[in-house]
Amino acid sequence: MRFPKSWAARIGAVAATVAIAGSGAAVAANAATSSPSAPAVHHHRIATTLTIKETTSVHHPHFALITGRLQTTLGHIGLRHRWVILQRQGARGHWFGVRAARTGPHGGVVFLVRARNPHDFRLLFHRTFHFRRAVSAVVTVP
Repeated sequence: MRFPKSWAARIGAVAATVAIAGSGAAVAANAATSSPSAPAVHHHRIATTLTIKETTSVHHPHFALITGRLQTTLGHIGLRHRWVILQRQGARGHWFGVRAARTGPHGGVVFLVRARNPHDFRLLFHRTFHFRRAVSAVVTVP
């Protein structure tokens, strides 16, 4: 059976109208689900602290031992097997990662640094899914 050309044009116009209406409904549905009135899900991360301590040895004056402890703020529970980064401050004030180590069973971490010139060091713990980011105080190794 043959159809006139005018029918084909009408069927094409109707199909285009249905497609546009369908996509418009999808856009409206997406806008409704992502509206600001819908509550966003926020994950609560546990607060952490990172302490740092520098000691120089009498027997090895050119080396310094930098120790730190990563723990939760509430309860002071040491976080084990977490990556902590030792950072050194550059000449222009930027912080550069020097070394990285995992914390021990009670949250302790140790770095051995050769002290040629005085430098400022700090420890950094990047945030994870469960724990917040922590930055220690700055120590100067002479």
